[in-house]
Amino acid sequence: MQLDSRYEDKLQKMEKGKIKPHKDGYYTMNIGDIKLRAKTPNELRRRIEKCLIEMAVPEAVRDMTVRDLLSKYYDKKENSPRVQPQTLKTYEYYIKIADELFGKYKVVDLKTSFIEDVLQKYANTPQKHKNGNKTFYISKQVLDHVISTLSAAMEIAIKDEVIIRNPCNNLEVSPHKEAKVGENAHRYLDDEEIQRVFEFKHKMQLPAIILLQTGIRPEELCALRYEDIVTDDTGMSWIHINRVAILDSSEPSRLSDEAKTKASKRAIPLAEPLKTMLLNEQKQHKPSDYILPNKDGKLISKTQLRSYWNSYMLDMDYQYGNPPGKSKYSSKRKKAGFGKYDTTIKRINMYDFRHTCVTKLSNAAVPEHIRLAFFGHKDTAVEYTNYIHWDKVDTTSVLEAVAQPDKN
Repeated sequence: MQLDSRYEDKLQKMEKGKIKPHKDGYYTMNIGDIKLRAKTPNELRRRIEKCLIEMAVPEAVRDMTVRDLLSKYYDKKENSPRVQPQTLKTYEYYIKIADELFGKYKVVDLKTSFIEDVLQKYANTPQKHKNGNKTFYISKQVLDHVISTLSAAMEIAIKDEVIIRNPCNNLEVSPHKEAKVGENAHRYLDDEEIQRVFEFKHKMQLPAIILLQTGIRPEELCALRYEDIVTDDTGMSWIHINRVAILDSSEPSRLSDEAKTKASKRAIPLAEPLKTMLLNEQKQHKPSDYILPNKDGKLISKTQLRSYWNSYMLDMDYQYGNPPGKSKYSSKRKKAGFGKYDTTIKRINMYDFRHTCVTKLSNAAVPEHIRLAFFGHKDTAVEYTNYIHWDKVDTTSVLEAVAQPDKN
């Protein structure tokens, strides 16, 4: 903000030491009938800027609460054609947390230090799990998303000239030492874990290898049918991502022809051994059959998917864990209230495969525009997804990057 010369000149003299602070150690400046005081010229500058903005902003805007701002932010997301229903539910979750913590406060009153204090207290407060009496601490992932949500809302306030700086910039909030990390933080799988996925025979082996070698999202996997596997005239096979499954524990699963973003509609080349596995399975199924169906052959639900995945992890632990042969469904291994089981091997989350695939392509120096088209992860990938001609692209580096590693 450009200050009037009468304020700017005096501030510069303070900064150069030509104007000394008062005996009490404070610098002062009068803005009309308002007397401002601060320990340093920089702090005084910030207070002058805030004061001038508040004097210029209509009272109705000055009284805007964070709840009003978050509501405006939600409306923006709800009306955006690029935000799909399952993504909107995620926004709702983090907006609700931000509202509970800051909703009653005025936007103009929020300071970085105050936001940090409130979030740190929230991080250090045990939360009660909805499925039981057990408590847990908020993960770093959730804290980061709450900060991002609040920060995005504050950018709207800046655009509307309610504030001039985003108080969420450079926040430092640490999760509690007992906060879960492994269940929520996605990671890159090591070579041993990757080799297990290729070797371990299980009903979930094919879905796991699809996730690992294509990097598609779990909701895209659940919507896949065998008709989405296409082999062209050159012998190259592809998975076509045209829809997603809307997986919500509170309502029946359903298909959406709208992918997560426009960039998400894409075709992905298949590497070995996935290509052979899928083509063999394709011969034994109808084109309309789901690749990962429920027990009745229909669209899988979120609860069923979680059950299948827990079974996969337990069976893999039974095969590779220490000690092997331990009763995998023992009640002692179940984590009360969380519906998961303890394993001696490191648990793999479904999204870990996507992170692993992204990292593999990046490490293999696959060009950025090809990676964007492959994963459909960013809006900037739309131009590549829509216009890239795969028949003109050398897919060798992509297929080599996601291929099954050689055994040592």
